[in-house]
Amino acid sequence: MTTKIVVDTSVFVSALLGPVGPSRELIRRCLRGEYQPLMGNALFCEYESVIFRDWILAQCPLTKEEILVLFQAFLSVSQWVN
Repeated sequence: MTTKIVVDTSVFVSALLGPVGPSRELIRRCLRGEYQPLMGNALFCEYESVIFRDWILAQCPLTKEEILVLFQAFLSVSQWVN
């Protein structure tokens, strides 16, 4: 059974900004199916609000399109909960 977790937006942002570290490793493990991220309406809206902020885009090595692809991949392995 896969461990279910909630990935706070600050963890996702840290994974975007840092080339290595625990946040990036956690997102990798979610994408590999080692953890089952949970997602709800409020958290999804927070992600949408945060990940494309100007200061994040300025510091992130990924383009806006690459961030979107990564976010969509993350959503594809997430379990939606009420």
